[in-house]
Amino acid sequence: MKYCEKCGEKLGEEALYCSACGHKTIGNDSSLEVLISKTEKSYSEIYQKVDKRFSIDENYLYYFEKFEKNNGNYVFNFNVFAFLFTALWYFYKGMWQKALVLIFIAVFFVANFKGKDILYLFQLIFIVTVGFRGTYDLYRTSVKRKIWW
Repeated sequence: MKYCEKCGEKLGEEALYCSACGHKTIGNDSSLEVLISKTEKSYSEIYQKVDKRFSIDENYLYYFEKFEKNNGNYVFNFNVFAFLFTALWYFYKGMWQKALVLIFIAVFFVANFKGKDILYLFQLIFIVTVGFRGTYDLYRTSVKRKIWW
């Protein structure tokens, strides 16, 4: 039986933290801790490759790691913010060239297909595609330094 070094609370054999005070148990090489340290290490390796001009948080690093494991190729994911905000999201993430192209494409279709049902279908396909490709575009731009598709 183990006891917490800080408060003396009785702990289970597999406990990583004390349930009473939250103190970390010492000397426990649990597989969870090993997994966490490996994950932090792989995130730090990917973060070293990221161009610092781009705002990248841990959620993106998770997918960047998946792309890296897939030899830099696309892995299925969906970015809600890219889907909802489309070109604004690209501007916010520092991919202004792609944002301008997306705006140009949208303006072209609105100008040429105004009042036609095909416009709504295009808009739906357009934003869903951006939702599925947004994170991968960010990866290619910030890690691989490839500005265009």
